[in-house]
Amino acid sequence: EAEVVHAARHELAEKAIDVLARRTPLGLLDTAAAAAAAPRVIEIMAEERGWDAVRREYEAEWVTERLRVAL
Repeated sequence: EAEVVHAARHELAEKAIDVLARRTPLGLLDTAAAAAAAPRVIEIMAEERGWDAVRREYEAEWVTERLRVAL
């Protein structure tokens, strides 16, 4: 969780997939684990970025799509 906060505050992470696949290797090493972690990552990113419900849903869909492509 601290890595997500750090990425949002100091590494210009703008999307949940930025954290899952670029700031941490989770999305590249284990897509199932990344998918499981995605809701919490989105929750933290929403708090840091002030995302509304629409943006949270967009992020969830985007993560699902990008992880599917990674397979």
